[in-house]
Amino acid sequence: MQGRIKNHINLLPLLILLASCGGGSSRDLPSSPALDKDSPLILSISPGFEQTGIDPNKFIRVTFNETLNNTITTEQVSVYSVVNGTISENIITDKSLFSLNTKNIKNDELVIALKPNDLSFNTRYRVSIQNIKDTSGNSMVDLCQWDFVTKSDNGTPNKQIDFAVTHIGSCKKNDGPKQPQHIQAFVSNNQFNGQRDVVVSWKAPVSGNDTEHYQIEKAVLPDINSQAIYKIIKNVNVIDLAFVDTNITIGPFYRYRITTHNNNGSSLVNLSNFVNTQIDVPIIKPKDVLSPNKLPMPGLNYGKSIALNNDNSILAVGSSTSGGYVHIYSKMIDRWKYETSLLDHAYSGQFGSSMAFSSDDILAVGQPRYGNIGAVQLYSRTVDGWRNSATLYSNSPLENNEFGKKLVFSPDGNTLAIGEASNTVVTVQLFTKTIQGTWIYSETLEPNTTSFGYELYLAFNTNKERTLLAVASGNTIQLFRKTSFNWSYITELPGIKNGFAFSPDGKTIASAEQTPESVGLILLFNEISRNTWKLDSESPSTKLTNSSRFGENIKFSQDGTVLAVADPNGVGMYSILTGTVQLFLKTTTNNWNLIATLSTNNPSNGFFGSSMSFNPSDSTLIIGERRGSIDRNTTMYGVVNIFDLNNLVNK
Repeated sequence: MQGRIKNHINLLPLLILLASCGGGSSRDLPSSPALDKDSPLILSISPGFEQTGIDPNKFIRVTFNETLNNTITTEQVSVYSVVNGTISENIITDKSLFSLNTKNIKNDELVIALKPNDLSFNTRYRVSIQNIKDTSGNSMVDLCQWDFVTKSDNGTPNKQIDFAVTHIGSCKKNDGPKQPQHIQAFVSNNQFNGQRDVVVSWKAPVSGNDTEHYQIEKAVLPDINSQAIYKIIKNVNVIDLAFVDTNITIGPFYRYRITTHNNNGSSLVNLSNFVNTQIDVPIIKPKDVLSPNKLPMPGLNYGKSIALNNDNSILAVGSSTSGGYVHIYSKMIDRWKYETSLLDHAYSGQFGSSMAFSSDDILAVGQPRYGNIGAVQLYSRTVDGWRNSATLYSNSPLENNEFGKKLVFSPDGNTLAIGEASNTVVTVQLFTKTIQGTWIYSETLEPNTTSFGYELYLAFNTNKERTLLAVASGNTIQLFRKTSFNWSYITELPGIKNGFAFSPDGKTIASAEQTPESVGLILLFNEISRNTWKLDSESPSTKLTNSSRFGENIKFSQDGTVLAVADPNGVGMYSILTGTVQLFLKTTTNNWNLIATLSTNNPSNGFFGSSMSFNPSDSTLIIGERRGSIDRNTTMYGVVNIFDLNNLVNK
């Protein structure tokens, strides 16, 4: 871009329109002019500060209050392009292009009109005017610099391309306040609430005491190379030279800029350093690892699905292959003890690819490839072990629809939602438990949109006032409400790319997506009134690399204060696509701070985070890694990682 602009832009002549006062008649006697000691002042500029949608062929005009010296150089008038934070060389390259035009005479007003012949569309340009003198030799006191953005070539609104400073200096008057000095920003731990703050400090201007207040602006960035969009956050009294920003989310970077203000305008902008709030965010390794290597029937894809029963005493781990197994563990004091394995007698149904426990310890196991239509197996625990108590089939079976792809029980355990999905169809079939304990089909929920895709996520809320079922696929979450007789559609939450989770109180939905700029966003939707949901906030996470699965698994802790967000295809240790899980802690001000990144012991392309479950009984987080291994010399059957969160969350 820089080279193209420099080599191909041809400037039309610089027009300087000079005017002088209209005189009286020839009978008026001449008077001696007063000695001019005043510097030239800028009265107006066009285009204006941060003005967008500008025609690339539009003149750039700076209007002064008096006649200027006709010697103007490229060191005094400059125009640059600003692309991704990179500033080009001065587009105005030849001072011989400046010329005078004295035909337009009006109120001693000088207009400098620049017309670059080939400014690009949808590009930020920066104009710099400095050291221009009037006819008495008085020079401008301060630099005048500002940005504008040219329009897009197809008429669509400009994209956001802000970076760093916008306007600085005396672009209207040269008697404004001087800029603040030595701005510094750093992270500080708040001893009262345990969260992190950012302290911003600065020094007063080097000259003058005419400051009335300081204005502080803040930009939030996923990394230091991203575009900075500043927002005003505080006006500070002139006697204060520090400010504590408590509205901080651990994860992104922050940068601040400060100006001094008085009745004459604002000063030059001064920028702080970048603040890295991820400093000291630990990378946590598992305290224990479960592996199928020594089991009688190990299977592949161990950890693709996991499920904890209602009292957290039983852990089921799915090994979904062409056949499949479900391995059952019981909780000892400080470890999980292998108990038995359930297997797919059909050997072709991907048994164990999805699982769910009911409140009364019925284990549902999905078998989405069973007979090319799918099935769900129900198991009950008896004194003699686990018994296959029922098999559920689709009420409207179709080949390759994968009935049983996702499973979820209602909080009372009396409804089982079974998802099925193909490239063209997504439905959720509901089965209810009778008084006799048998399960019967009740109804089918179908999407109200054509944006559903092959991926499918299901969740019941836990709100005791009423029961909601959320179905996500494609780019939406659709909410259904339980009525006296059936389920009715409520609303749709747009823009969802991956998984989601209900908060424990059922009034918040957390989801995540990856932006086109590869930034991970956590999306929080709150129920603002009955059946009405609103996007409450978007919290930047970290810059993602080679990943499209950020947020594929999301889980709230039982008390709702910890949020785990998995990126099974994310970059872990040693730049290997092993997957990561990020932990966020809710603060007293309802922000979510990144407190840790969880990583596997043995980096490999293991899809770490492909399944997750919080265990509140011992404050652990159980994470499946369906292609992981204990070490580099072990077959990658898959592993289940167990993380101790006691010291991390409660410190």
